[in-house]
Amino acid sequence: VSVRKMASAVPLTTFFLLCALSIGCEGSSSLFSTLEPSLQCSACQFVSKHTRTWVHRKGRKWKKMSDSKKGKWINRGLSQVCNKVPQQTCKYNEDGKMVYADFNELIAKGGALEGLSMSEDINVELENVCKEIIKEYKLEIIDGYSSVKTPSKFNIENELCFELSSACAGDEDLEQLKTEL
Repeated sequence: VSVRKMASAVPLTTFFLLCALSIGCEGSSSLFSTLEPSLQCSACQFVSKHTRTWVHRKGRKWKKMSDSKKGKWINRGLSQVCNKVPQQTCKYNEDGKMVYADFNELIAKGGALEGLSMSEDINVELENVCKEIIKEYKLEIIDGYSSVKTPSKFNIENELCFELSSACAGDEDLEQLKTEL
């Protein structure tokens, strides 16, 4: 199937979903690479946050686990991370940059929101981008966590979002945070 024919025949979100499911889109780029840089970084942070939450659930038993058990535990978690996309995911403008967020968390915080965008397409988009990130960097994430004595010793956000994918590498504010960690 050619990208041009397929893209003109179906809505964009459906097109990316079909590509993500490997129906075959010659010449298509990944959904992740088509996002603006701030959304790439935001999606990467989502993946790292939810992966960290899953892995840290075993914190006390971590030292007693063999590397292969750690790998299996992380692999199981990675297969579930993308299912954690909030029901009401939105995009909004935060300090001049578009980011993904859980709408309910934003409402709970209060305040004014600029450039708010909500639709089912955003949930699908974030879930598909999440799957792409996991597929691309799964082995590195497993190796990173398997190599440490406690989960907190592996800085997944730094490794995934700055070093491996470079999704957040161009953001000066985040670069400053990275050096403080």
